[in-house]
Amino acid sequence: MPRHELKPLPEAEHFAIAIGWDGPLATFYAQVLDSAAEEEDQEVLWEGTEPYQYPEPHPLIELLRRYAEIPDGLADDLKGDAASAGDAFPGRAATAFVAEHSLPRGTDPAQALKLFQVLDRER
Repeated sequence: MPRHELKPLPEAEHFAIAIGWDGPLATFYAQVLDSAAEEEDQEVLWEGTEPYQYPEPHPLIELLRRYAEIPDGLADDLKGDAASAGDAFPGRAATAFVAEHSLPRGTDPAQALKLFQVLDRER
């Protein structure tokens, strides 16, 4: 799963901030964890946990602007990561599970076809 760690803004320096691509869920994701919390790395923000939730990185980048410095070209880098990593991890049981349970939610016929192909390979 490609992941970019972002540099926190001065007022958010106790946060760990990441954005990336989750292939099996076919979505971009963003995380902000509070490393200063009493509990270990308490979740402040975690988006992109549902199949197909964020097909583009831009909304997540906007969410992270209040916590982190956003490097130039981040959206393009993320799109490149997604293209390179793909949308499945053949051979992993979770891929078939996610594919099977997310097919009705898919909005892209090509994506649904890919997920059917994953299911066929996994069985």
